[in-house]
Amino acid sequence: MPKRVMILEDDPDLREVLEDVVATAGHQVLYSGADADALERVRKALPDLLFLDLRLGALRGEDVYAALRESARGAALVDG
Repeated sequence: MPKRVMILEDDPDLREVLEDVVATAGHQVLYSGADADALERVRKALPDLLFLDLRLGALRGEDVYAALRESARGAALVDG
């Protein structure tokens, strides 16, 4: 069964590589980017795997991680 993967990455070249790797492995990319709505997208979708860039510019990966840990469902994703 394919896994549902989200990629929070602001570097377009790296994001493209990650998308290719995930798709080639037979998994579904739910979202790839780093817009202001990224955290809400993760919360709603709760993917099987999250690639999280820690330096996303205005949106900090550390803040996304901390916010996800606040809920049981989010914590299951980031603490796996």
